Amino acid sequence: MLIRLDAAPLIRKLRTDGRTGAVSQSRIRDWTKDGIDLFVADKWCVRLGYHPYEIWGQDFYQLMEH
Repeated sequence: MLIRLDAAPLIRKLRTDGRTGAVSQSRIRDWTKDGIDLFVADKWCVRLGYHPYEIWGQDFYQLMEH
């Protein structure tokens, strides 16, 4: 079962930090449309220098428990 997160918080953080260029626009469109898989979200956060908690707060860990 794939667990998907709303990608809006990550996209907002990228925009706020002026880092939207770190992710392709097509990927951002896909995340906006389909959400982002929990484990892909973790991978991208680490790659971008963020911690998933910084982006999704406790929601990230609650979803991991399911």
